[in-house]
Amino acid sequence: METFQFLWIICLLSGELICGGVAQLVHCNAAEREALLDLKMGLNDSWNRLPHGMEPIAVNAIRWEIRPSLAKLKSLKHLDLSGNNFTGKIPHFLSSLENLQYLNLSYAGFSGAIPPNLGNLSSLQFLDVSYWGLTVDNLEWGSLFKAKLPTWLANISSLVSVDIGNSMLTGRIPLGFGELPNLQSLKLNYNLKLSASCFQLFARSWKKIQILDLSINGLHGRLPTLLGNMTSLIHFDLHFNYIEGGIPSSIGKLSNLQYIDLYLNNLTGSLPDSIGQLRNLVELRLNGNLLQGSIPSSIGKLQYLTTLTLASNKLNGSLPASIGLLSELSSLDVSLNKLTGVISEAHFRRLGKLEKIDLSENSFILNVSSNWVPPFQVIFLQMGSCHLGPSFPSWLRSQKQVQVLDFRGCLEGHIPNPFNVTSYANVDLSSNQFKGPIPLPNVFLLDLSNNQFSGSIPENIGQVMSMLSFLSLSGNELTGAIPVSIGEISLDVLDLSKNNLAGSIPSSIGNCSSLTVLDLQKNNLSGGIPNSIGYVEYERKIQKTSVEKSDDIQFKIPAENEGSPTIRQQATPPNTPSPFSSTSPSTTSSSSSNSSASEDDLGNVLPYAVEGVGVPVDPLAFAGLSAWDSETNLKNGCDFIEFVTLWQTRRRSHSTSYVWKKHSHISFFCNIPLAGHWWSEWKCAVSGVGIICNFFRGGEELPAKDEIIFGK
Repeated sequence: METFQFLWIICLLSGELICGGVAQLVHCNAAEREALLDLKMGLNDSWNRLPHGMEPIAVNAIRWEIRPSLAKLKSLKHLDLSGNNFTGKIPHFLSSLENLQYLNLSYAGFSGAIPPNLGNLSSLQFLDVSYWGLTVDNLEWGSLFKAKLPTWLANISSLVSVDIGNSMLTGRIPLGFGELPNLQSLKLNYNLKLSASCFQLFARSWKKIQILDLSINGLHGRLPTLLGNMTSLIHFDLHFNYIEGGIPSSIGKLSNLQYIDLYLNNLTGSLPDSIGQLRNLVELRLNGNLLQGSIPSSIGKLQYLTTLTLASNKLNGSLPASIGLLSELSSLDVSLNKLTGVISEAHFRRLGKLEKIDLSENSFILNVSSNWVPPFQVIFLQMGSCHLGPSFPSWLRSQKQVQVLDFRGCLEGHIPNPFNVTSYANVDLSSNQFKGPIPLPNVFLLDLSNNQFSGSIPENIGQVMSMLSFLSLSGNELTGAIPVSIGEISLDVLDLSKNNLAGSIPSSIGNCSSLTVLDLQKNNLSGGIPNSIGYVEYERKIQKTSVEKSDDIQFKIPAENEGSPTIRQQATPPNTPSPFSSTSPSTTSSSSSNSSASEDDLGNVLPYAVEGVGVPVDPLAFAGLSAWDSETNLKNGCDFIEFVTLWQTRRRSHSTSYVWKKHSHISFFCNIPLAGHWWSEWKCAVSGVGIICNFFRGGEELPAKDEIIFGK
């Protein structure tokens, strides 16, 4: 989101000065008047918008220069140049502003090293150089991670707040930061390669520190017991580092702590009972670690807690009923653990503000009365793999705001009609034992795969499910033809594979203008592939169409300029270097001109992929791939990987997340840059129908529904 910062240009009419948007009146001498007029001349006012009064000038879209005359403003205390398009290095003459207390150069367009003579600003209290040096014109991996965090910053004893986040700095975090007597806020987040020993860094006094954000870096080692001495701490964020060991029980001494995020580290051991002493805690995020043991019942004492996220650990035991006392709780996520036991009405008795519940991928048994009415109205309701049934929960009728519903693998029987969810909901009822005809709720995403639905797809599906973007009916017992009206839906993904559908592929599918994935394999389809599908693929860049050679489909391989689809093999994607290493992973590739199915290294026949002519594979969907056989510890080149497809089903609205079907055989890892996240890790496994991938981010396997298919 673009933010507008304002630089106040002063019209000297009465000898008074307003600096940095702060109403501080300063008497200007003649030299300062001259300097201000010179600064005004430095503006590139191509739109002639400078006023002649005391008004704010939005200059974030104007490219202008800083004149050396700025150094003449000896009384200047507050300088905010953020959100501009400056070029070159930070001017050295800024260090001569001896009375400067506030300096903000974030998003200013400067590059190069932070000049060491800024250490001469002995009165400086607030320094913000975040998002520094990242100009789009020069965004090359080879040029990143070169600038080092200045050690001299830890010598400016007047500092109260330092923010140098998102600046790709390297080196070690100076231990001297912990001894600065006035430091209250330190943000060095998202630099990726800044390192420090937690045991050494947090053993310092940190006398007044309130906000400490060192997330997404290279911190390592254990959290020391002395962490409990940082009693002024309010906001503590160390997520996405390499911190090991347990959470010290001394953390209970941090009575002012409101926010703690240790997500995606390598923390082990159990949750200390002292965590219940953090009476002011509002958010607790410990997901994506290796924590074991039970959830302490003392957690029910956290009366202000709104967010509790313990997902993707190895926690066992039961969910304490004391969680039901957290009357401010809005988000509860304990998914992807080894938790067991009964969930009763007592667990929810005071949770009237709850909006998100994620209990999925545990072995909970939900035991509530048939007439139970929950005290909450949830938006995200995810209980996949829990024991909810056998029949569909009647209490769901009381929930009027559900946008994400995940009841995977926990129910049987029939889905109630009408089905009570909002029209823009994401609904996953896959891998159950539902029978009968398929329901037609007008939702945004619907996954009914791997059930026992029978009969035909209703002819009026196009009229009834007009909101639908993702539809998977794969792995059922559906018969009959694909309805013509399906072409009236603005589908992104259509998966009808592994059924008993017959007849021809309707040409109306070509009307699905947003279609990116079409999977019809393992049916009894006959006839030809309609030319309209080829035009969709060519013009709208459909990413995958999959049928199977056992289907009685007549394939035509047209000339390159024809619009109908062609079966061909794609060259192996090029390497993309990882910013975490100086070398790129090696990739071997092979290509073949023949269009017949071939085998992978295990002898599995990979299916055809029917691909639009001239459609490029997204270069962000992959990086140098190599296969790893975890059983034999032998590396195998992925030369049989020739087609890459990624689709996102918007399963969760607040993050990019994926769930997969589990397969064995060969596993391999690759680093990829993906939509707003730096580099993520995909763990993939070869199966007889291609390679299905599990998505991990720093060790956390995310459980929403998407697929990446590697195959031919």
